Amino acid sequence: MTSTIWPSPHTAGKLNRQDALEYLERIKLPPSIVDEKPSLSLLNKLQAAHLLAVPFESTTIHVKDWYDDDAEIEIGGGGTVALAEGAFNHIVKLRRGGYCFSLNGTFPSLLRWFGFNVSECLAKVNSIRKDPEVEGVDWEALSHLVSIVDWPGSNGRYLSDVGFGSGPTQSIPMKDGSEVSSIPSTDVYRLSRHETLPYVPPSLLPDQTPTWMLSRQIFSDKSTPADLKPIWIPQYAFQLISTSHRDVRAMNHFQSTCADAVFYNFFVATLLHENGERTTLSYKEGSVDEQGSKAAKLTRTKLTTRDRNDEVMETRYVPFKVAAIRSVLEQEFGMAFPKEN
Repeated sequence: MTSTIWPSPHTAGKLNRQDALEYLERIKLPPSIVDEKPSLSLLNKLQAAHLLAVPFESTTIHVKDWYDDDAEIEIGGGGTVALAEGAFNHIVKLRRGGYCFSLNGTFPSLLRWFGFNVSECLAKVNSIRKDPEVEGVDWEALSHLVSIVDWPGSNGRYLSDVGFGSGPTQSIPMKDGSEVSSIPSTDVYRLSRHETLPYVPPSLLPDQTPTWMLSRQIFSDKSTPADLKPIWIPQYAFQLISTSHRDVRAMNHFQSTCADAVFYNFFVATLLHENGERTTLSYKEGSVDEQGSKAAKLTRTKLTTRDRNDEVMETRYVPFKVAAIRSVLEQEFGMAFPKEN
């Protein structure tokens, strides 16, 4: 049997048939599709299934020993998130998840089995999730990884992303103004093309190539069903420049180990459900429960109607200790924690 190809310990490759079958089982798709030809329908099927089965999570960065039951979890106290074959084993074998560098760094290996062409690009994330015309935009470093996909006979190229935490369950045509919905259908995203990085004066960006920006639609708190006031919040921006595994390795190391990085300071696991609800377990330094004890927050949210944004349906607190957190990750997110791992 042909072996799965991992060009380096840090590079996405191409799965063989057996590993592709295991990946399909992980994302709850039937093995019968393993020999399908690449198509937009297949790409969207794979992307949606991935987002509904594999959590976006940063737990590895914060937990060193998953069986030190009584230990209090310390932010940044874990290890570096695995890439390439290590990420495949983490996602498929252990039924866990990851963030963009592991998720979007592994998903292409499945796509390539089917015959999709995949280029990987780095993106800048906007850290301000409010009206950009009022609050502005704060672009981070190139801290996100996306996939640009096409195939023989495709009608252009498509943005595919299974590693942003919240994003469209469909791929987006690389055309200015393209819009797609997610789950639920009222969650809408737009891709737009710009000559320079949006919301930054062009004079500060010499020699820029065209930039693509993904935005999510929310609604002003002044909206009513009869008078919707949409706001487009920039999620991230990228250029069509393929990145090397060295860049991915460097940024993955930054997110896993640097005190200034988002995920080094943020424990999170979040998973979208078919009914449009989302389960999220999160902790930031200083978070406490009603009694003032160190605790993570477990929430259930839903984007319910076109004029309402994410609604919190249920909240409970979980002691920020290994055994309690591990139990929630097993029960709510389906993760596995065999003692040898």
